[in-house]
Amino acid sequence: KKVLRVPGIGSSAFVNRIAEYYNAQIAGNLGLNVHLAYSDQEGFQLSEYVTNPQTLNANLLEYEIVLKRVALMMRTLHTSKEKFYSNL
Repeated sequence: KKVLRVPGIGSSAFVNRIAEYYNAQIAGNLGLNVHLAYSDQEGFQLSEYVTNPQTLNANLLEYEIVLKRVALMMRTLHTSKEKFYSNL
């Protein structure tokens, strides 16, 4: 299954779409994000469908397993040798 994101009107004025795509690819390669099948300059994106997604919130952070997973993801991100678009 795939999901198509349709950007809001005028949102491209506030988002660097090249950086967004580049950084999403890095996050996907690190296992921190779904892989994008398609992305364009207007903000349309086609990505893998996530079954039963949950938004991280204060209630979820009360669970030790969730907090450990977030910490592991942050370590993966911050110890990678990858350079995000704003850091090139």
